[in-house]
Amino acid sequence: MSAGDLTIELKGIEVSRGGSVTLALYRDAKSFATYDQQNTVAILSRQVEGLAGPEEMAAVRFRLDDVMPGQYAIHYFHDQNGNQRFDFADGQAMEGWGISRARHMWQALSFDEAAFTVNGAAQFVSLKTFYAQ
Repeated sequence: MSAGDLTIELKGIEVSRGGSVTLALYRDAKSFATYDQQNTVAILSRQVEGLAGPEEMAAVRFRLDDVMPGQYAIHYFHDQNGNQRFDFADGQAMEGWGISRARHMWQALSFDEAAFTVNGAAQFVSLKTFYAQ
């Protein structure tokens, strides 16, 4: 099978919080479960400054060219303070985040549950961003 382009949209980014969004695309369960950035297919980042949307909400899009067919899953976070880490306090996320196929904030997904199939054609995946605060 041939590779295809993958467009990933992160909905609900709160622009007024500043910072950047960092996304990791994984192809295996072990790397996904441990957030192993050494074994990702891609890590992408984009500043949110200047994005505009209704009520200070925006969608951030990333495009990956020539993604090989297979199963993939995504973790991402809104690094509001620019420290390049996903911050927690008392076990609660302090920054926005998302996982492919997550439907609500408290949904912890395995790779198999979060995975989507890339089939070689151009594809679009849209993900919801969650903020605890």
